[in-house]
Amino acid sequence: MNIKEIARLSGVSSATVSRIINNVGYVKAETRERVLKTMRSVGYAPSNIARSLSKRETPFIGVIVPDITNPFFSELVKSIEKVADRNGFSILFFDTDENAEKEHAVLRTIKEHWIRGLLMTPISWEDEVTERELLSLEDSGIPVVLMDRNLHRNNFSVMMVNNFQGGYNATKALLDLGHRKIAIVVGPWQDGPGDGRIKGYLQALRDYGIEPRPEYQVGSDFQVEGSYAACQLLMEQPDPPTAILSCGNTMTFGCLQYFREHALRIGEDIGLIGFDDVSVNRLLEGALSTVGCSLEKLGEEAFRLMAQRFREEQGHGLPPEMRILPAEVKLRGSERQKSIQSGCVKGGE
Repeated sequence: MNIKEIARLSGVSSATVSRIINNVGYVKAETRERVLKTMRSVGYAPSNIARSLSKRETPFIGVIVPDITNPFFSELVKSIEKVADRNGFSILFFDTDENAEKEHAVLRTIKEHWIRGLLMTPISWEDEVTERELLSLEDSGIPVVLMDRNLHRNNFSVMMVNNFQGGYNATKALLDLGHRKIAIVVGPWQDGPGDGRIKGYLQALRDYGIEPRPEYQVGSDFQVEGSYAACQLLMEQPDPPTAILSCGNTMTFGCLQYFREHALRIGEDIGLIGFDDVSVNRLLEGALSTVGCSLEKLGEEAFRLMAQRFREEQGHGLPPEMRILPAEVKLRGSERQKSIQSGCVKGGE
């Protein structure tokens, strides 16, 4: 198989194939995709990677996350890198900066690399372009596993934490301590992790006979500044909450910044439980109570799910699989508030 044959099978000129291989000049995105798909289908690759590709032994996997400055994702990527290294793989890493256009560009770029599989946390629940690009990868035999967030049509395998369980159990822990005025700061992920977390929060309140208060449910973005503003909105109400459930570590950092600037001590003046048990939490002046799963476990299990699919002869034809890890609440003292007495019975005030 040579460039001329690839050109004939793809319905383009040899010059176009050459431009794609050497990544020079302009080629329409759909033409580039068609040629790359042809090359993969016949096991053709230029230069020294041809042999490994033809045997499907290319030693790279792709990893795409939305914000590497977020400790959740930096620790997740590190855990993937460790398990990949143990299994003889290197990672090709991309950060999309929570930017949809950059995510689309990254997905187009990654098609030009010979990867065995892709682990990805998408930005948006309903991004048609992202979904189309990922389906194209799977059609070419490259398994895709989403991490922490899903896409709305459920076309791909997913590895995530039990967000409903986490929201429920964290709220229950606060209720069992005697808190009744419990607020939640939740991100904009309407049908993803945030959705499960707020549903768990609401269900726990109702199970304890408490009518949820809309003013205690505040949305935020995934930035510290937005979460600071959300916390400010809660704490400056005429009847502020005695505890807050923060649905992400960057949101927790925003809350902590507000508390610090207003001389509020977690575990004494205000109760706080944060999602995502990242290592930086253990460096805080006051130990932070958290809910979530081990990021090392999440990364390892996501890699194993992907590896299972590319090691199967017909792996790309397997139906999507969702694996859910349990959410564990770890109480370290920040959940308390000095005016709250523990031991209230279920449904009582």
